[in-house]
Amino acid sequence: MKDPFVDACHYGRIKEIQQLLSNVNIERLQGGLFETCIHGHGEILKLLLKDERIDVNHAHKVLGWRPLYTACVYGELEIAKILLNDKRVNINQSIDKEFSQTALFQACYEGYSEIVKVLLNDERIEVNGENDVCKTTPFFIACEHQHIEVIKILLNDERVDVNRGNIIQETPFFIACDRGQIEIVKLLLNDKRIVDINAPTIFLSTFLHILCWKGHIDILEYILASGRDVNLRAKEKDGKTAIDLAREGEYKEKGYWEKEEDFQ
Repeated sequence: MKDPFVDACHYGRIKEIQQLLSNVNIERLQGGLFETCIHGHGEILKLLLKDERIDVNHAHKVLGWRPLYTACVYGELEIAKILLNDKRVNINQSIDKEFSQTALFQACYEGYSEIVKVLLNDERIEVNGENDVCKTTPFFIACEHQHIEVIKILLNDERVDVNRGNIIQETPFFIACDRGQIEIVKLLLNDKRIVDINAPTIFLSTFLHILCWKGHIDILEYILASGRDVNLRAKEKDGKTAIDLAREGEYKEKGYWEKEEDFQ
């Protein structure tokens, strides 16, 4: 049987909520808060936040999502703004499940650029907080999921670590090359904070290895023409160079670099 209070929060029936609010217990109140954040009912959220019993950082008992994180999952900008104006909200608190990512991480993952902006404007924000499993940052996840507008916003923030890699030391630049995203590669190459485009993973793979294996020749040509220092002779753990991978991977089918001098 549905709870009438939670149901009213779900559908945005504010008059019904006003009538029921004083008689609901804390569990129902928190359930109503969760539904309000999902469905973007800003005026109801303001009403609920006035109740001194409310826990603004309460984690959903199944999902582990907190109100601000929930707003970032569903792209509810107004809800995020209201919550950020409440100083009780812990904006860097992660969810209670295995991935342990923050609201900023989730907004970058989803590509909600306007929510990313309001989060970055809050002085409390930790811009480089890592996901517990893969050790990825918000900037890394934006590059991995190819959200160009979010990447531009993050690049304009000097606090953002644009070089920090994940658990296997893939950098944002490496992952952009891996995904074949030339526009993102261009953005990163134009940022002076990108210190070493040749940084290897724990398997000693560089961006050059992945470009040659996957056949992203447009990106390769752009990087080689950029004047950046490129280590053409770097070897992976198994001793293979980029030219070896070019002969084995997708370039083989495309007919590139049959001879080593074609790589020079």
